[in-house]
Amino acid sequence: MNKPDFGDVIIDIPGNPEKHIQQPPAGWEIIGEVTDHFATGALVRSSGCGVYARANINTLTALPQEAVREAGGSGLA
Repeated sequence: MNKPDFGDVIIDIPGNPEKHIQQPPAGWEIIGEVTDHFATGALVRSSGCGVYARANINTLTALPQEAVREAGGSGLA
């Protein structure tokens, strides 16, 4: 699979997020798997404010929120 352009994401729900993190950070829920222009990781959403991020072993990386919603479609409703 080719990596997306800068600012774009590819989302796979449910994907295989377990290969990136074992459990979500406190206050976050696992949604699926996401690939951005830099890496692939678990797609997680903040339980409090609904912000999406890419989670890898010890890292949470912000994602372009509108790109995540567009790529996820109805799977993120």
